[in-house]
Amino acid sequence: MSLVEDKAEQLFKSVRSVYIALAAYVNKVAQELGKEKAMKLLSDAFKEIGTIQGNNLKKQTDKVNLNANEAYELIKAIPKSVGINFMITQKDSNKVVARLDKCSIYESAKMVGIDPAEFCINSAIPYFKAVAQQLNLDLEYSRNKCKEHEKDFCEEQLVLKKH
Repeated sequence: MSLVEDKAEQLFKSVRSVYIALAAYVNKVAQELGKEKAMKLLSDAFKEIGTIQGNNLKKQTDKVNLNANEAYELIKAIPKSVGINFMITQKDSNKVVARLDKCSIYESAKMVGIDPAEFCINSAIPYFKAVAQQLNLDLEYSRNKCKEHEKDFCEEQLVLKKH
């Protein structure tokens, strides 16, 4: 394993540890307030964080409304910054599709006993939807496929609705 791979793996494990703590906290909130309320609070918090991050990304460009490819060029730094590797499977100005094999959110949810898809639907998805909306109101982020087991993958897309 190269030094770069070691650093990426260390980063991934560090981020996974943070998500384990978050998943454990969400699990406790669910026990106290109910699962639906816990997931709503998680979703609202991640949407707010995504709005802040999207505004920060928008400041990095002079363009008013980014197309899908331009937006993804900015957004892709986010999963990379937390040790998540992805592969672009489709890319043009109207649509970008990416595949993610290794996911800290999936692994942390499994470790804590939370449904990984539900944890993702209420954390990463509202986060990236909010980021995309800050870059262009006509951009739509969605998760096409959630990872169902260790060897599986997630697939996400960013689509420009009007073009």
